[in-house]
Amino acid sequence: METGDGTVLTPQLFATIEKHNASRIEPKETLGAVRPRVFAMETCDRPAIITVRQCVSKPTNKHTDTTMPKFMLPPLMLLALLSCQSAYGQSDISAQLRQMGSVRVASETMKRGDAARGAILFHQAQYQCSKCHSVGQQESSLGPNLAVWEKTPERSYLIESILQPSAKLRDGYQTVTVLTDEGLQHTGILVAKTPQQITLRDAAEDGREKKFNTSELDDITVSDKSIMPEGLVDQLAGVAQFYDLAKYVIEISEQGPAHAAKLQPPKSLTELPPLPEYEAKIDHAGMIADLDDDSFDRGEKIYNRVCANCHGTHDRAGSLPTSPRFAESKLKNGSDPYRMYQTLTHGYGLMVAQRWMVPQQKYDVINYIRREY
Repeated sequence: METGDGTVLTPQLFATIEKHNASRIEPKETLGAVRPRVFAMETCDRPAIITVRQCVSKPTNKHTDTTMPKFMLPPLMLLALLSCQSAYGQSDISAQLRQMGSVRVASETMKRGDAARGAILFHQAQYQCSKCHSVGQQESSLGPNLAVWEKTPERSYLIESILQPSAKLRDGYQTVTVLTDEGLQHTGILVAKTPQQITLRDAAEDGREKKFNTSELDDITVSDKSIMPEGLVDQLAGVAQFYDLAKYVIEISEQGPAHAAKLQPPKSLTELPPLPEYEAKIDHAGMIADLDDDSFDRGEKIYNRVCANCHGTHDRAGSLPTSPRFAESKLKNGSDPYRMYQTLTHGYGLMVAQRWMVPQQKYDVINYIRREY
């Protein structure tokens, strides 16, 4: 049996993986205590949603006053994680695909992609595709309807739009930022503009329309950047997932909303996992007091790997216009450690909840942001 990346799953290797899984169960635990669920984990240096089996173990952090989950991976998933670093750890997906060229990527997508799997990725909450893009008859608020086109787009055009969202903006979806005379900044999609008033679909409020009197605005900026940030596909677990996602986008663009409806996955496969029980019993004051230089170093690695693409760094702007640049912006949902923790845990605006992070990882990256910026 092959795993999909060319690795042969021999009986000996399968037995080794099963032995590893079995070692994760304490002697007093029974199989009845093992619960299947979908959980967010960090794989290949990227957040990913995978299916694991969960059992109860002792706390792994002194500030979490409850049992923490221990995870056992199904054999194929564990094997994928073991081989993942060598397969994707040294290069990012988007750069690899751009080097291939959009025509070749489109061809490979049609050969190797699976639209049903791609539909699950498209609708999964952490990727946010469905938050901005409609695939039905209704209008999209922040991004184009991907299942309704006046003229069916070339497949290579769709590939390029996914990999480089700002390269060819669809008419009517330019990003506009207004600055009020009170110092408040709003970014979104322009709906209407007159000498007296401007109307935006505010990206920070899920596309809700907002009207501004031009006499109360200090600045209006039209950006050549898409609201969709570059590098989103680098959150995928690998090139195979990109082919699945792209195959879905291509199929619904060619076959329309009815086909999208057929491919619509159940919510159980797309919604974020529930918060673990230990989140309600965390000693936040204790964790904040324990933040140190080691925490800063860990947080820097997480920030550069996950956060910098949208939020930017001291030297370069982020690729998402609505994301605050920490070096110069005020956080709308609060900048104290506890409020920042809540933002990471529950999400805010276009930022999805970072459920793949455990409490220590959240406070590590918060420690880095507050000290560095």
